[in-house]
Amino acid sequence: MKKAAVIITAAIMTIVVAVVVVLNNNEEITYQETTVISGRLSVGITESGSLDVGTTVQSFDLDISEFSGESTYTWSMGGGMGGGMNFAMPGAEAGNSGNDSAGSDRQLLVEEVYVKDGQEIEQGEPLLKLTDKSVNSIRTQLSEDVTAAQNVYDQMQTGGKQSRQEAEGELELNRLYGTYAQSEYSQSVIAAQTDVTAKEEALTTAQEALTETQTDLAEKQTRLTAEQQVLANAVYMVQETDRETNLYWWIIAVQTQADAEAMVTELTEEIEVLSEQIVTDEQTVSDAETELELANKQLETVTVQADTQLKKRNYQSENSQEIYDIAVAQRNFDEEKARIDLEEAEKKLADFDTVIVEGVIYSAYRGLIMETIVAVDDVLNQDTELIELNDYDAITITLSIEEEDMAAAGLGSQANITVAAFPNQVFRGTVTEIGAATIDSNTNKTLTDVTVTLEGTTNTLYQDMTAEVTFITEESAEVLYVPNKAIEQDGEKYYIKVQEENGRIITKEIAVGFTDGINTEIIQGLSEGETIVWERQVTNR
Repeated sequence: MKKAAVIITAAIMTIVVAVVVVLNNNEEITYQETTVISGRLSVGITESGSLDVGTTVQSFDLDISEFSGESTYTWSMGGGMGGGMNFAMPGAEAGNSGNDSAGSDRQLLVEEVYVKDGQEIEQGEPLLKLTDKSVNSIRTQLSEDVTAAQNVYDQMQTGGKQSRQEAEGELELNRLYGTYAQSEYSQSVIAAQTDVTAKEEALTTAQEALTETQTDLAEKQTRLTAEQQVLANAVYMVQETDRETNLYWWIIAVQTQADAEAMVTELTEEIEVLSEQIVTDEQTVSDAETELELANKQLETVTVQADTQLKKRNYQSENSQEIYDIAVAQRNFDEEKARIDLEEAEKKLADFDTVIVEGVIYSAYRGLIMETIVAVDDVLNQDTELIELNDYDAITITLSIEEEDMAAAGLGSQANITVAAFPNQVFRGTVTEIGAATIDSNTNKTLTDVTVTLEGTTNTLYQDMTAEVTFITEESAEVLYVPNKAIEQDGEKYYIKVQEENGRIITKEIAVGFTDGINTEIIQGLSEGETIVWERQVTNR
């Protein structure tokens, strides 16, 4: 049940009772005494509930997998005048890529188990013994992993120097691109354009030759037609002229026929040659047209390529330093990766030697063993569970807090816990979890589950112990304080009885400060460790 505005102290005083009996009207006067102590005073909201002692599982969490370094490191810088540089680092081939121990044949064999269910165990006590053979085998392999990782790292450092030198050379080349990129572009395009011009001239020459041949052929054909007509006329004159009476004209006709026949034969032969030449010239023109088309396409291609190259050269020139920085950063990253691999291999070996001492694995926790999971002849791989036990370092208490009190019970809020079995001890705690709000159907109030985790020495606590949790709303600094019942008030002044070393009781005036309702801060008048007393009257019957 809730106790509204309950008052608490951060420490409990041990009270020693000294009895002084005064026989006066059947009354006894007793003196209670305590010492002035130092501590914190606090007030807050209190709820009650039951402790929940958590459980934890200790596993074999050592990483004994094979060396996971990369088999080859490659560094590349492309785009240079030499087509880019690549640097591969061979010889880093120890172990497999990845870190999957499930597929590894590295295993440890349990020879003896030292604990059993229900046993109380302290941190550092032995749990089990492993066979010497399996321990020595794994340690040897882990040592070899360190050697392999060291070799990779050494090679990466050596190769890194060469890579950075090459990167510096590439940097200088990239810077030169801006000065000759346009010239390179012009040379490429001009060469292609010159070829197009030559192909155009060749086509023109071929076309002119074809035209000339065609003209000659037409002229020859015209002359052949005329000579054929002359021949026909001559043949007619020979046939129609009387040789006896017109011998002269017959001779003229015969001579004309002979000359015409010779001319027709000659022209026919020339026409045949010209016709063949036209076929050749037409093929030459066709070939020249094809070559010109190809040259134009090549010009287009070269222009695009040259333009792309020009942009690339200009980019490399303008960003030469950045390209260099990226390349070197990548190389440095590879070296750093190799260094980390080496550190991981060394750590795995060191962890192995720390966790397994002379073949024995020790408890990492204190508590009551709930279950012994591992057994003799079991094989241990990474994450193999060994024991399950109560975890005294994970004791919690979960409470249902009303909405108006949640301001004092927020995540990370401090709390004081008192356990019924140990009324004189106050435990500290912190709110570590807040659940979802719900509405109580009986009271119609909004409640929120708040989990408080206890801190400090808690190995005296057990499951389901009754406890009260006070969420602190106000707390003093470290102060001197005494019980309220020991303080006497007279008007605005406060007094307290102090017992001196000789037993004499004197009264001192004091100045008071913060109070939690049970104890009050002493600002002035007392020192830590002084013994104070107060009267208590008991009536005898």
